[in-house]
Amino acid sequence: MNDTENLIKLAAQKQWLVFVFFAVVIGVFYGNTLRNGFIYDDVQIVPNNPYIQSLKYLPKVVTGCMWEHTYYDQCKGRALYYRPVHTLSYILTYQISSSPWFFHLVNLAYFFAVVSLLFILGKILTKNFILSFVAAFLFLIHPINSESVNWIAAVPELTFAIFTLLSVIFYIKHRQD
Repeated sequence: MNDTENLIKLAAQKQWLVFVFFAVVIGVFYGNTLRNGFIYDDVQIVPNNPYIQSLKYLPKVVTGCMWEHTYYDQCKGRALYYRPVHTLSYILTYQISSSPWFFHLVNLAYFFAVVSLLFILGKILTKNFILSFVAAFLFLIHPINSESVNWIAAVPELTFAIFTLLSVIFYIKHRQD
């Protein structure tokens, strides 16, 4: 191997170490959420929602409202709460496990994706590994994120961030090519 190949290999290893570090810190900061149950909206959205408990309701993901099953009548005649990615996430998660800890684990995975994508975007924009790491790390530990990570009903915020960051990253990559 030549020096260029060694540098590329070292940079890739360094990036993976950052991702492992982020996963560990997320586990330390937010891992206790795995012991939490369903709260507030979570109860109506997950255990009391028949539409996420079976794959036969997959068409409802794009045609219905997540709150149709409730007594709130929030969806009568209109799709007030149309969030298909949100609903699809719950359906797929519920098919694996209906316990609260698994839904919290999915939120932690989404948050890990957001932090990692933020780090990648920072590297693309600044070409500075340290600055990108510090920015993503500060985002990770900032207490304002605790609600979106700990509250199962906050999946839309996390998935929105994932799709937005991916869109920006792919757009920049496209413009660079």
